[in-house]
Amino acid sequence: HDFFMTRYTEAYANEIASFIAAIEKDAKISPSGADGLAALVLADAAVQSVKEGKLIKIG
Repeated sequence: HDFFMTRYTEAYANEIASFIAAIEKDAKISPSGADGLAALVLADAAVQSVKEGKLIKIG
């Protein structure tokens, strides 16, 4: 298993199957786009904090 894709083939297949099933059933998907955006806001604040050497408040 030299590459992560070969290590997690079954997990990726299950993830894709769950995504397709959610779309077919018009169900909510988790994590959501809002979850992804929240993670991005945190990551951007962390980078800014390192660059500026200070606490960055997230609102």
